[in-house]
Amino acid sequence: MRTLKIAIFILTLTSCHFNVKVTKTYELYFDESTYQTFNKAISAYQNQRSQLADSLFSVVIDKSKEKLSSTMPIEFNPYYYRGHNNIDLDKYDQAINDFEQVVSDTTTNTDILLARTEAFKMLKKYDTAIVLCNRLINLGFDSSIVLGQRGICYYQQGQKEKACSDLTLAKKLATSDVSYLDKFLTGCK
Repeated sequence: MRTLKIAIFILTLTSCHFNVKVTKTYELYFDESTYQTFNKAISAYQNQRSQLADSLFSVVIDKSKEKLSSTMPIEFNPYYYRGHNNIDLDKYDQAINDFEQVVSDTTTNTDILLARTEAFKMLKKYDTAIVLCNRLINLGFDSSIVLGQRGICYYQQGQKEKACSDLTLAKKLATSDVSYLDKFLTGCK
């Protein structure tokens, strides 16, 4: 009798069907067509075809706007990529707006903080760029790059002593070519 009960139990379990739908992460944000457009946009960005990338990222954002959030993974966030692409296109205001759709100013993402620093510097919003540089230094980001950025901002504001201090130290700490700093260092001792 016990064997019959076990057999019926096993038969019952094996006759059950489970419908499980596996959702791919990108499906939370894009339909299949939009995801393909997103991949084409990333490819265009990586191949420095900035105008095409800008158009494709804009299509992705327009089609998926209600599904996109600042908390989504960066690898699926079209605002993140379009923000970097906009810096390449000298669209600094748009880059700043795009990065605000990714994270806030209190982020610890050094990649985004550095891109925002560059955008604010190019928009001549030096005080904001300096604040972001200070944040990057506190996060332990490559100090030669950040000191160079901050030094340029100080230089543009006419704060020669602070500029010279940052630029000289940036040049001293640099592990890569920082010859672009030389034009700002001409008045420093």
